[in-house]
Amino acid sequence: MQKEINKIIEEIKTKIELGYPNFDITQLEKAIKFSKKAHTSEIRLSGEEFFVHPVRVAHIVVFEMNLDPISTMVAFLHKSVENIENISIKDIEDEFGEEVAKIVDGITNISKTKYKSKNESHAASFRKMIQISTLKDIRVILVKLADRLHNMRTLKFVDKKKQIQTSKETRDLYAPIAHRLGLYNIKSELEDLSFKYLNRDKYDKVAKLLDEKKTERETFIKKTIDDLKKLLISINLSGEVSGRAKHIFSIYEKMEKSKKEFNQLYDLTAFRIILNKKEDCYHVLGEIHSKYKAISGRFKDYISLPKSNGYQSLHTAVFINGKMIEIQIRTQEMHAIAENGVAAHWAYKGKGAPATNKVQKEQNEINFLKKIVKYWLEEDESEESLNHLSEDLKAKEIYVFTPSGDIIILSEGATLLDFAYSIHTELGNECTGGMVDGKIAPLKQKLKSGQIVSVNRSSSQKPKIEWLEFVTTSRARSKISYLVNKEERDQAKEIGKALLEKELAKININLNKREDELDARVRESKFSNIHNIYIALGYRKISLEDALKKILPPDHQKLLEQKEQEEKNKFATLLKKFKKSASKSKSGVIIDGLDEILIKFAKCCNPIPNENIVGYISMGQGVTVHKTTCKNILSLDKDRMLEASWAGSKATRPVITQIRTLNKVGILSEITKVLSKMSINIETLATNKDDENSIIEMTMTLSISDVDVLKKIKQKLNNINGVVLVNFRRTI
Repeated sequence: MQKEINKIIEEIKTKIELGYPNFDITQLEKAIKFSKKAHTSEIRLSGEEFFVHPVRVAHIVVFEMNLDPISTMVAFLHKSVENIENISIKDIEDEFGEEVAKIVDGITNISKTKYKSKNESHAASFRKMIQISTLKDIRVILVKLADRLHNMRTLKFVDKKKQIQTSKETRDLYAPIAHRLGLYNIKSELEDLSFKYLNRDKYDKVAKLLDEKKTERETFIKKTIDDLKKLLISINLSGEVSGRAKHIFSIYEKMEKSKKEFNQLYDLTAFRIILNKKEDCYHVLGEIHSKYKAISGRFKDYISLPKSNGYQSLHTAVFINGKMIEIQIRTQEMHAIAENGVAAHWAYKGKGAPATNKVQKEQNEINFLKKIVKYWLEEDESEESLNHLSEDLKAKEIYVFTPSGDIIILSEGATLLDFAYSIHTELGNECTGGMVDGKIAPLKQKLKSGQIVSVNRSSSQKPKIEWLEFVTTSRARSKISYLVNKEERDQAKEIGKALLEKELAKININLNKREDELDARVRESKFSNIHNIYIALGYRKISLEDALKKILPPDHQKLLEQKEQEEKNKFATLLKKFKKSASKSKSGVIIDGLDEILIKFAKCCNPIPNENIVGYISMGQGVTVHKTTCKNILSLDKDRMLEASWAGSKATRPVITQIRTLNKVGILSEITKVLSKMSINIETLATNKDDENSIIEMTMTLSISDVDVLKKIKQKLNNINGVVLVNFRRTI
């Protein structure tokens, strides 16, 4: 083993010397000695001395990532501070300089962060990793990926529980990051290794099927490579041609998504043609399409529209030698980025010359990474948030344009609203719709590559919880969820405070004037301040009685109880008189077992038959009926509330319905036809034409006999071609 390790170290030193002739190789030798000494007494679960791990990580950094000497030194040192108590970041800085210490510190901080729960740990770890990398040095992530890759390669030595935990983390966090950073070979291996430990039976099944077809596949690959080389010779171009089978996890994903068996899959092999010039790529593409049958819809031009990580290539799929294959065509420079992603900034060019413009390229990539996670760093660290981001990182991309020609990159399936949020949070919050290729489009319209998109906005628009049903990007989801939750919290606080104000007024306590005094009492309980009492009360997490006990001293509580008893006695007398004088109701509502009570419906919530309701005695106005979820009833005297239910009669309630449509012939007729088939009566109808945007705004008052009918109306109207928006306004 020691001979093998020494050999690997010499290979690393040789490549660094060739690639960076101006680098002082003694610094690397110093880092190697430091690491070996630091880890002398440590043994891995495999039985190997721990020093083997940093050596293997350094080998990945140099030979699989083509990183620079600083990254190589960090690879040797990355566990020194974390594992060894008497070694500090200051020691690393004193020995190897600030740049090395900064990256080692970033990796150490990721590993040492402690979390409250398992659910939070993945999200927080990922957030921390990206935050450190973007603020300090992107090489933190790159070396961390190399560290994770070696750990996955040796995962067989740890217990089953640790294998599952590490594999899930790798699948959900590290593989998506490697994918987004363009490290496709590393991403593929991380996926395969994770799959192997998370679903061994299915992994073995696919691996066995691949192995059974190995000879046949290798024969096919060799013949196809020969044919493509002959094609290059026929047009006097030189280039490299290679072919390979797709990796195990990607094949399994294809089987799952397409619901096909292994022998039903056709595109299991991929070929690559590497040329000298960009124009040669298009020339070869044309020749391939003229000689072989191209598969419709499979052509992608990532040269003119590169991916967000800088990836460039032409992709196509054709039938050749009786099978469908994928072909990627690109230049040598494009290939360096395709193979190493962001690590290509340190890739070696020519015979040992270091990459040019390294600093500027690195800064561009750091800016790219910041853009990916900027929104996420602003918000929560929940597992749900992590899952959305992980999906974003894995997703295929589309490219759309602003009216001024700027390219906006979104995940496949993104909507107009996702587009708005990708530009600016406020634009998303106020988005009312927009234009796609010059045509009016609703918020939920899915976008396709190449479309020109603009957004309409209104300051009166606010994020709605329904938006979460159709947005697909994690940025949009995160922003909408955050703002909807914040608004609900603010409303709960307002309601809770109003309830307490009203109750305290009975014993002549002004809450606003004595808030600080009462807050001091609250701090003695589990609630950190009186504002949290307001919120808990508004959300009904605590009762009004409990809230009063937490903010009032015992003598004040007794006084309040006396006042409440007096109120109950007065109310009992009032109710007795009220029932005697009530007139016959035709509302279709029964109050407290009676149907002969004067009833009116609350304008704030406008209850509809079959919704849960409650009655409230209004002095001199009979009983007002509210929805049980109406926020206004929280501030009303609960002793005046009566049980209420809908009678068996076919009562109807008016609901104002706002419909926005394109200005097209017959649209009103289609809408009224749908409503007529549903036996919905239109009580009133008003229309307003917006000539500038070719939009018709309709406001109808519909007679509704069952709250469940509203969903059906919305669904059927939205299915009409030309209907852009359907909303119900409950307040009247």
